[in-house]
Formats: sequence, structure tokens, C-alpha cells
Amino acid sequence: MRKLYRHTKGERHVAGGVFAGLGDWLEVNPGILRVGYIVLAIFSGIIPGVLLYLAAMLMMKKHPDHEVRDI
Repeated sequence: MRKLYRHTKGERHVAGGVFAGLGDWLEVNPGILRVGYIVLAIFSGIIPGVLLYLAAMLMMKKHPDHEVRDI
């Protein structure tokens, strides 16, 4: 079973890495997810969309390869 992670580094990462992580997990282009999110956020009101994104960013763990490790 694959795990869902935020991607916080790389060219696919834009803001919090939520859609890059969802795109990898769903095996779809994160750009499609971003456009869909923007459309839904506009039609549902901007504030609920922003709160939903922030909640997802706080709940999703960072990808293990992107963690900063002290040596």
C-alpha cells in the first residue's frame, strides 16, 4: 500500500507540496489537480478552499526523502 506524502522539493512542488503528493499517489498530473482545486475554490468561496488546503498541508507528512536530517 502506497502512502500519501507532501512533496516539498523538486520541480513539481509549488506551494505546500499537497498537489504534487496527491498527483504521485493518484498517478495523475498535479497540474490537473491544481486547476480542479482552483475551480472548486472559486465556486465554493475562496476561504473554505484555502482552509481545506491548509488542513491538508498540516495533516500530510513530508516525503521521507525530503526530511532534513542532522548529522
